[in-house]
Amino acid sequence: MIQSRPYRLAAVVSHPIQYQAPLLRQIAADPHIDLHVFYGCGTGADRFHDRQFGIEVKWDTPLLDGYAHTFLPNAGRHNSPDTFSGVLNPGIVSRISFDRYDAVWLHGWAHATNWLAWATAAVRRIPVLIRGEANGLTEPTGGRRIAKKAILRTMFSRVAGFLTVGSRNAEFYRQYGVSEDRLFHVPYAVDNDFFMDRARVLLPRKKELRIAAGIHPEKPVILFCGKFLAKKRPMDLLQAFRRLGEGQASLVLVGEGPLRRDLEEFIAAHRLREVHLLGFRNQSELPACYALADVFVLPSDFEPWGLVVNEAMCSSLPVIAADRVGAAADLVHDGINGFVHTCGDVEDLADKLVKIVRNPDRQRRMADASRRTIAGWGIREGVAGIRSALDRVAAQRV
Repeated sequence: MIQSRPYRLAAVVSHPIQYQAPLLRQIAADPHIDLHVFYGCGTGADRFHDRQFGIEVKWDTPLLDGYAHTFLPNAGRHNSPDTFSGVLNPGIVSRISFDRYDAVWLHGWAHATNWLAWATAAVRRIPVLIRGEANGLTEPTGGRRIAKKAILRTMFSRVAGFLTVGSRNAEFYRQYGVSEDRLFHVPYAVDNDFFMDRARVLLPRKKELRIAAGIHPEKPVILFCGKFLAKKRPMDLLQAFRRLGEGQASLVLVGEGPLRRDLEEFIAAHRLREVHLLGFRNQSELPACYALADVFVLPSDFEPWGLVVNEAMCSSLPVIAADRVGAAADLVHDGINGFVHTCGDVEDLADKLVKIVRNPDRQRRMADASRRTIAGWGIREGVAGIRSALDRVAAQRV
């Protein structure tokens, strides 16, 4: 079928998210898609208290520029995306019912508004697309698992297309009975152009950046970037780093969170002089953190994806990721651009670190492989996947 006009696409999103804005702008720039984003609450649009970082945050990159959007009145408890009932927007019913959209795109199913939108679209016979992060690595057990399967199977039976962020995400949907013809690859990506452009400028200044941060300019630098939470397992990395031995490398931890004091106490107790806690860094500051490093580590035991892996690879870093990190299945090719380690196994993590920091030639080969791999996993590919989904599920309404 020849498309006679742009597809009218409504996106239902809980709140402005720094990682989603570049994708939304690219979709809006596509002449074949007329996008309108409906936000359930305003958290993230202005300065807010990040509960997990434990600090006030104001993102320094534009979150709302370049695409049409509406903030819906929120009747949710506490007006927060942290809970199911925190995003409850009855107004989504009339917008979907009367604004003549060709498809409704839901960002997951974790909020009441998503279910309102799904039910409304089902009644109005408007195709629904879903994009979520679930990877099946952490599932409930017993009665909760049975209930989850029953609820999601009901929802998924009335979803026209699933925008899969990676292979584990696609496999999750298959486990719930979703057929292959309803799966469309929309890779979970960052703004590759931004991070790669910054890397080209900053990588030649690696030693300068290290000196400015008080880091030894010649030693290999291991980087962690994220919230200091138990599920991120930064203590595993500290323990693995200690096993490398004095003077072998430097470790840089970028972030904040409730485990900061525990990390500081461990560093002091074991006199780890080459460990540097750089604190929270905003979006525009992150490229300099990646540029001063030689290898990136994400040891999390719960990480539906892990977009910091994408960012690190855009900066030509080898990656060591735990086998519980969603991105590892698609982006970390063991022995090629990094290693996958067994989550919680500090000895295994230390062994993987040694294989990179003590082998500069391998490190350089892996850095090149990371850059090549991530070049084909970007927002452009995501927009193409959404176009394919719309061509399949919404063309009959155009």
